[in-house]
Amino acid sequence: MPTHVESVEELASMLGRELGTSTRRQVTQSMIDQFADLTDDHEWLHVNPTMAAEGPFGATVAHGYLTLSLIAPIIHEVLTTSHQGFRLNYGLNRVRFPRPVLVDSFVWATVTLGDFQRLEGAIQILLDVVVHSSHADEPVCVAQGVYRFYLDA
Repeated sequence: MPTHVESVEELASMLGRELGTSTRRQVTQSMIDQFADLTDDHEWLHVNPTMAAEGPFGATVAHGYLTLSLIAPIIHEVLTTSHQGFRLNYGLNRVRFPRPVLVDSFVWATVTLGDFQRLEGAIQILLDVVVHSSHADEPVCVAQGVYRFYLDA
């Protein structure tokens, strides 16, 4: 279940709380191939099912950055707000890919509010995101995103 706040100020009381779990999304070979085309990363482990079947994972795997890119829609799904001002994905503090995402896996994530800071004219939050996969017992991506909500003048 997602978390909805009318005002980002409400997040101050939610520090350390899990904000929600996203729905499951399937990572298909078509997605992997399109990502390879967009990034010009056509490594056989991602785009050649025949060679990948003989490789270390027994199938093609998603690019780590493809997995990372899925965090954007996950954040929008898990945390919603009525905030009307400008908001910004400010970047990442850390990212790790402990396990690969095998083709046709379903991935989902849990999101926890890791920090809340009031800045001049803005609120900055850190979201701890743990991405899971139907083909792995351990997380496939762990990232901490930095997001800013600029307050109305």
